[in-house]
Amino acid sequence: MADVEDGVAPGPRSGEKARGLLERTTMPVSEFCWAVGYADASAFSRLFRSVCGVSAGEYRRRFAIR
Repeated sequence: MADVEDGVAPGPRSGEKARGLLERTTMPVSEFCWAVGYADASAFSRLFRSVCGVSAGEYRRRFAIR
């Protein structure tokens, strides 16, 4: 289960927002995980990999808008 702040789970759009940030920014995962509702970057990274099949860094390398 993802780490959440104030006991509120991130919404279903947090994955879309995370993918968008990975595609359009160079912001480190440790910084933007808060923006998508996760209090712990490690928990976010594990969940991202389990949902997308690749790490956040690999996703960025493959899909970044240049």
